[in-house]
Formats: sequence, structure tokens, C-alpha cells
Amino acid sequence: GSGTCFLCGNFIQAAGLLIIGFVPRVGAAAGGGFLWGAGMMLRGVPMHSLRQSLIPTELLGRVTAISWTAIFGACAMGTVIITRVAARVGAGTTMVGIGVVVAIIGSVAWAGPIRRAPG
Repeated sequence: GSGTCFLCGNFIQAAGLLIIGFVPRVGAAAGGGFLWGAGMMLRGVPMHSLRQSLIPTELLGRVTAISWTAIFGACAMGTVIITRVAARVGAGTTMVGIGVVVAIIGSVAWAGPIRRAPG
């Protein structure tokens, strides 16, 4: 279902971050980046499908614009924060930390009702 698809994408992204953090090689960074992107795509499909099914057609453009503005704004702020953390403790440690947090969030969500969301 959609919930399982979303959560599996979350775990794939966490795996990508952990690979990038633990294996300091260019190939590992490329593979981890591929997993991150694949997980994001796997999460994006059910997320956008849910929004399209819940939001009335006449409001869908506005809701999508607000959603993307919030997402990209949070990404910009997160980039600044994570860059400063990485400068202080190291990029590998930072990537592992983020990967662990993403995996924990996914694990908590897996125990809830989202996993059983219909497709």
C-alpha cells in the first residue's frame, strides 16, 4: 500500500545516508546518493497521489505551490544547519547521524497506522 511504499522509501534514504557516512569513498557517495534519490522518489509517489486525491481540483495548484514552498524553505534552512554541523564534527559523522535519525523516525512510523494505509 501507499503507507508501506512511503516508509520503505524512508528506510532506503536512511541506508543511503549511512553508506555515505560510513564509507569514505567516491563510489560509496555515488551509491548512497542513488539510494537517497530512489527513496525520495518512492516516498514522493504516494505523497503526491494522496494530495491529489484529497485536495479539490480547483485548489490543487495553490496547495501544491504552498507545499513546495514549505519543503524547499525547510531544505534551505536544513542545508545551512547541516553544513555548520558537518564543519564542526565532520561530514561522515553528520551523515551517519542524519541517517540514524531518519531510520528512527521511519521505525516509529512503521509501528503506527501509516504502514496499513491503502494503496
